Amino acid sequence: FKKHTSLIHGKMKLIHIEERRWSEKKLLDFDGPLLSESFELFDLRSDPAESNNIANEKKDLLDKMRTIKREVRDVLASLKALSSQGDGVTPVEIPAHIKEQLEQLGY
Repeated sequence: FKKHTSLIHGKMKLIHIEERRWSEKKLLDFDGPLLSESFELFDLRSDPAESNNIANEKKDLLDKMRTIKREVRDVLASLKALSSQGDGVTPVEIPAHIKEQLEQLGY
């Protein structure tokens, strides 16, 4: 199956496409073994229809967007892990640069 995730940061949109195999252990596990992955990058200001993938032209920007996506994913995974540990809520300090990026995304 193909799993699509995206991140919008400012005027840029990153789309991460992962082709994965269904997990034999869990029927609804959407993180089965990774078969392949690709990235698309769009400038929403000049290309709101997302018809011109600029990932190959803007490698530095692509790397920056991938880093931001990875950092956000890691924070969300930490929060998910903490939320599954008992009944209480454990406060988590979100790094300042992640807070800023989430605020820019409207969170």
